[in-house]
Amino acid sequence: LLTNLGIPSKPSGKSGLPLPLTWASTPFSKPSRTKYTSYKSSPNEFDLGNFQPSSTKTIRRICTSCSPSHRDVYYKRLTAVPDSLDLLNMLRDSYSSVDNILGTDFTISSKDKNGSSTPWTHCEYSDARGFPYQCGPDGTVTKQWTSTKSGATYAKIYAYYIEK
Repeated sequence: LLTNLGIPSKPSGKSGLPLPLTWASTPFSKPSRTKYTSYKSSPNEFDLGNFQPSSTKTIRRICTSCSPSHRDVYYKRLTAVPDSLDLLNMLRDSYSSVDNILGTDFTISSKDKNGSSTPWTHCEYSDARGFPYQCGPDGTVTKQWTSTKSGATYAKIYAYYIEK
């Protein structure tokens, strides 16, 4: 299933109007203990076989409990994902620098509530915390990572989407 979030991507030829990106409608998310509905898709949705066909190689994280700079974040892969990289584990629990360097293997950007995009220039990594650990638009931002093992984060209500 796909959902259209109405996010412009690139001109569509003759009309010049932007085409919307489509995102998987059932995100992988942490079970929520709040009033928000929580969806849990199977871990194999973040399989390399499902990520590689993506036209933009972009993963979107929406986190309603995070700081404004970390509520709508885009991880765009620049290099091929090696078979040794467990994409789901990297996002959830182990945001390692192995085959995962900002500016070389990926870029990160965020959008604010008005849709303005901000590229990120700073990233720190952790084998014990998930995406985006202490990365930020221009310096260290703490406690915005996702984790299924550690509760010491503001990222309590989040979902990941693979751009189709």
